[in-house]
Amino acid sequence: MLDSGAMENFINNWVVMKLRLGLKKLAFPKPVYTVNGSMNRNGEITHYCDLLVRQGNKKLRQQFYITNIGKDDFILGYLWFQGFNPDVDWAKNQLKGPQVKIKTIRYNIITHAKQWAKETHNKIDIA
Repeated sequence: MLDSGAMENFINNWVVMKLRLGLKKLAFPKPVYTVNGSMNRNGEITHYCDLLVRQGNKKLRQQFYITNIGKDDFILGYLWFQGFNPDVDWAKNQLKGPQVKIKTIRYNIITHAKQWAKETHNKIDIA
């Protein structure tokens, strides 16, 4: 979900558990409020995770605060809008351009390591 009113990016806590994403503890808990001004039902946010967000050729590492965000898996907020400056058709409720892909940092490291190993292996002469 895109939320131009959300200042941060968020990820649903059940997605974090299901995908076994690495958590990082915040130095200080962060209060979070819903649209109607009430406190989020999970209370303050205490953890976040870093994820790689990609749209087309642009890729950025962004923080996602972990909390209960209802039926959505992710909320891409202002920091995502600022980093990607997406083309949005607000009348049709559509994001134009390439699909947004979100990956873990570990997935990216493993993928690069496999690619490096494959390229290195192909360059080695075995007698």
